[in-house]
Amino acid sequence: MQEKGSEMPAREMTTEKSPEERVERALELASKIDISNLVRVFSSLLRAYGQFAQTIGTLQRDQKDSFEALQHLGEMAPEFLEKMVDKAPPEVIGVFMKLFLRITSLSTKLNKLMDLSPEEKIEVGESLLKFADEFEKVDELLKRVRRRREE
Repeated sequence: MQEKGSEMPAREMTTEKSPEERVERALELASKIDISNLVRVFSSLLRAYGQFAQTIGTLQRDQKDSFEALQHLGEMAPEFLEKMVDKAPPEVIGVFMKLFLRITSLSTKLNKLMDLSPEEKIEVGESLLKFADEFEKVDELLKRVRRRREE
């Protein structure tokens, strides 16, 4: 649902403006915005950020080593992937590598997420959710491989 007066492209909204220009724009928008819509948007954003922060904190606490390794992934991607390939069963290596290579295509967009248009943000979000599903499938494949080896 698009609000009246929100037709301005995202890139234009995020350009550097002086504090005076930002205040002027905020006051202009305040005169156009329906308070119910503003409250719903704010509530939705707070909920999303809250869930994100909880998830990050839980992962960092419960999966400390894996979480820390992923934080350094950009710095050492080739070396990290080489170690993961050495550890992974042959049945999983191809799928694992393919996913990591495909996900790197999003890194530029993720670094500039707030500069993207609304449609681009939605596309990035959908891609991330698909990647999460695909990584969960890799985890299931790993479990099946381990069970077969234990039999």
